[in-house]
Amino acid sequence: MTTAARATIAVIDDDCRVRESLDDLLDCAGFRVRLFASSGEFLHSSALCEVDCVISDIAMPEMDGLQLIRTLRQKKGLEGIPAIALTGYASEKDAETAIAAGFNTHLAKPIEPARLSAAVERLLNSCQSR
Repeated sequence: MTTAARATIAVIDDDCRVRESLDDLLDCAGFRVRLFASSGEFLHSSALCEVDCVISDIAMPEMDGLQLIRTLRQKKGLEGIPAIALTGYASEKDAETAIAAGFNTHLAKPIEPARLSAAVERLLNSCQSR
């Protein structure tokens, strides 16, 4: 069984078009997808512990993606969850900030579908081998 066949990905982005686009892209790649419009919605979800990987925007109202990943890294059982920052903040400094906050990977929007799928697979496989 491939990683994709059993992985559930949480997509957290306040833009419904981005969520829908990522849902289609990841679904076509064989992932199960859970969509969330905000960090708070994700953190209060009953699906929180059923997620294998998180893909989050950085710029969101109320709680941004950096605050979200810091919160996840402090939650028992979620401190090691694979996480990708997928954001319009695309500078090298932005990538360093995202990684320092706790994301495993930083990718810039817009993203090519194959590149995102490969990044998710790579991250899931590297976390499984630990």
